[in-house]
Amino acid sequence: MFDQGRIMGKVKLTVRLQDASGEIFCKEFSKLPILIGRDATCHVQLPDSDEFQLIHAMIKEQDGLLVVADNSGEGFLYMGDSKPFLPI
Repeated sequence: MFDQGRIMGKVKLTVRLQDASGEIFCKEFSKLPILIGRDATCHVQLPDSDEFQLIHAMIKEQDGLLVVADNSGEGFLYMGDSKPFLPI
């Protein structure tokens, strides 16, 4: 449940990744953090490619908000600025 972007109680989140050809991953999660990357310990496995870090990003709770946090060192490009995390 969310209240103006803040987490209240249990989290139920569906992660869906797509490439140019269509959907490649869809899974529901109820615990945070959710690790995204090439590493075998990641909840969301990305292709073994130099484009992705072992742990590329994570979805986590930060200051009561659900955020996607960059772990690649690249950041997220948002409104022309690089950001280390974005609220979702």
